[in-house]
Amino acid sequence: MKANICMLSIICSSTFSVYASAQTPSDRKLPACQGNNTSIWNMCFGARTYPNGDKYAGEWKLGKADGQGTYILKSSGTAYVGEFVADSFSGHGTMTWSTGAKFVGNWNNDEGVNGTVTFMDGSTLSGTPRVRIVVAPI
Repeated sequence: MKANICMLSIICSSTFSVYASAQTPSDRKLPACQGNNTSIWNMCFGARTYPNGDKYAGEWKLGKADGQGTYILKSSGTAYVGEFVADSFSGHGTMTWSTGAKFVGNWNNDEGVNGTVTFMDGSTLSGTPRVRIVVAPI
């Protein structure tokens, strides 16, 4: 679903465990998705592990991650918790790197468009990033 995610000069590294704290079906009052064919999941809550080891747990609509959810990249441990629209980070969400740095704010089509970056040393930067936080292959 997603490629490696990095931001500014923050170095992405290994495992992070937000996946286990993802919402459960009772949190959102959606039924559990049925079966293993995610392309038919609609208006339900389910979890999928992708062939590359990435994981998504959350709401599904018309076979896509859509609504509230959590996405974990196996390669870097980077986690995004927030809103999805048609398999993209869109809406309000938090991306946290295994270093502890994070971006909290608004997303549009996998791009952080405004919010607050908290760096590893605790310093922050708010507003519209001069360097956009983009989900892209590295």
